[in-house]
Amino acid sequence: MSSVAIKDHIQHLTLEQTSLWLSRGWQDFRKAPGLSLLFGGLYPVLGLGLTLLLQWADLGSLELLAISAFMLIGPLAATCLYEVARRLEKNEPLSISLVLERVRQRSTAIGDLGLVLMMILLSWFLIGFIMFALFFSGSPPSLGAFVLEIFSNPDLLPFLLSSTVVGGILAATVFAISMFAMPMLIDQDVTAAQAIAFSVKAVWLNRMNMIGWAGTLVVFTFFGMAVAFLGLIVTFPVIAYASWHAYRDVAA
Repeated sequence: MSSVAIKDHIQHLTLEQTSLWLSRGWQDFRKAPGLSLLFGGLYPVLGLGLTLLLQWADLGSLELLAISAFMLIGPLAATCLYEVARRLEKNEPLSISLVLERVRQRSTAIGDLGLVLMMILLSWFLIGFIMFALFFSGSPPSLGAFVLEIFSNPDLLPFLLSSTVVGGILAATVFAISMFAMPMLIDQDVTAAQAIAFSVKAVWLNRMNMIGWAGTLVVFTFFGMAVAFLGLIVTFPVIAYASWHAYRDVAA
């Protein structure tokens, strides 16, 4: 499929459509609870493991950086869940092997998009370390001390503002290139470049609705992480399925 053909299939989203995505995601979760918990559970386990590792290494101040980076790889972690949603939509048989087989078939394109996301992730880590080195001296403080200091010390206002701006730009970039790209790679035999082009154009075309949806994803992710990442076992599959329905509406 050419990039021109993909562009022609982008639909304008309505507020009524966006309001249904979460309920559809919950319905998909209820239809396939076992696979949802299996594929959705891997993501919070990774996040919890990363947090515990930083605490063990006395690098608590880097937890915020790690958590924000962790959120950037959400679309990649949801790959198998998109295939579950696709099979539910088409009333096709569901099993671990069938889901993994489709992911394997699309592994080259998925890997290309994953590489782009990993490059952004590494860039965020590099920028974060540089900013930390510029504003802090000595060993990293605990997470609590770090948060207290950046919000109580006026001299650290440039650090707070610059890190917020840079993090926001990177997060918006990841959202734009992956929101519809990863579901499309599962749904259609397109290249990563074609899927990224489609996603960026679709997000821009529906930018007002997408701003609201991005906020919804952040809220559900943070709520899921609030209880030692355990809430993500449910919230992550639901928002992954909801994102699939968002893709289907925009690519209808």
